[in-house]
Amino acid sequence: MALDKGVALIPSNQHLNQYTGLPLTEEQVQNTVALVTQRELVRNGVRCEIFHVPGAGSSSVDELLKAIEDCNARGPWDVVVAQHSDACYDAAITGVLGIVYNQERVAWGQWICGPLSQKLGLPYRGVWNTKDYKSFAVITRTLAPAIIIEVGEHATESEAAWIVENVPRIGLATAHAVLEAHGVPIIPDEPVSMSKLFQGYPDNSGYHWQEPTTRKMADTILYRHLVRDHGWS
Repeated sequence: MALDKGVALIPSNQHLNQYTGLPLTEEQVQNTVALVTQRELVRNGVRCEIFHVPGAGSSSVDELLKAIEDCNARGPWDVVVAQHSDACYDAAITGVLGIVYNQERVAWGQWICGPLSQKLGLPYRGVWNTKDYKSFAVITRTLAPAIIIEVGEHATESEAAWIVENVPRIGLATAHAVLEAHGVPIIPDEPVSMSKLFQGYPDNSGYHWQEPTTRKMADTILYRHLVRDHGWS
């Protein structure tokens, strides 16, 4: 299984999902994780683009459907990965969880999520096969095989802090898990430059963000936390 057509990333646009104890949302953090994942996939010779329309109002569904439409229009893709964190309100319920919409894709999801949990040192929560077509549009309306990957638990303060502190690690591990699951050899690692990511590494192509001002807001908050507060260059 190669990745000849490429990987599409659809990070969370759930703007109301607050990271407990931090001035950050799931949308902001997971879009930054996606930037790391995209950078690593591209570095390893895989076409990768990010599709995101910022959430608005009391729901982000309409915006998500637009991102899915953009993703399908830019295809075909080998894989679509939707990047999220969970909200269980229990630090004991954390780890890596995959969600697919086809029983035949459960094993495929396990090839990605099992190794991903090992790379991150997190519990493996398995891969669920949902029957809910409407609520899981990101895996039911994409034309390519799709999986939701939820890493960590953002509704408790300690777990939310762990996710934010490990954004580069989560992004890299996700890319490597996808590459390995599809038999693509990984080029030896090089340091992740958060500064380059916030400048739009390697440029802004392949990032389908509909509102640059929203991205600028997210970048400013995350840059402060990741680069200044945690000393990442």
